[in-house]
Amino acid sequence: MKKLITLCLLAFVAIAVNAQFGAGVKTTDTAKWIINTGTSTKYVTVTAGYNAMAVQFVVTKISGTTAAGTILVYYSLDGTNYVRTATADSMNIAPSNLTKIIKFDTTPGYKYKFVATGSGTEALNWTLYYTLRKPWKE
Repeated sequence: MKKLITLCLLAFVAIAVNAQFGAGVKTTDTAKWIINTGTSTKYVTVTAGYNAMAVQFVVTKISGTTAAGTILVYYSLDGTNYVRTATADSMNIAPSNLTKIIKFDTTPGYKYKFVATGSGTEALNWTLYYTLRKPWKE
């Protein structure tokens, strides 16, 4: 009987912890290439109930002389008109800087736009992972 109660308690704790910390989600859009000085845009929609977000950019150089460019972050309340977030929320793509994680302690926007722009002669592939967090309830 003690084993059964212990197992039930452990299962409850595992479910409660998992509900607070989800795995990162990979965006499923097809805009994944940055060719030369071109741009590529990805979007994340933050639905009601989430108060924090983390995003991770992963850039892979496919060809070209060097990996260079920027990824800028914008947010919107209506999904149409976007405002750029703080400069610290951007990423300068360089051979020594091909991944970055940005944490947003608050998510004031409804929709987030991530714009990657290349600079030079290159072909880059980029992936955006994100995770949303709900507030802790006691």
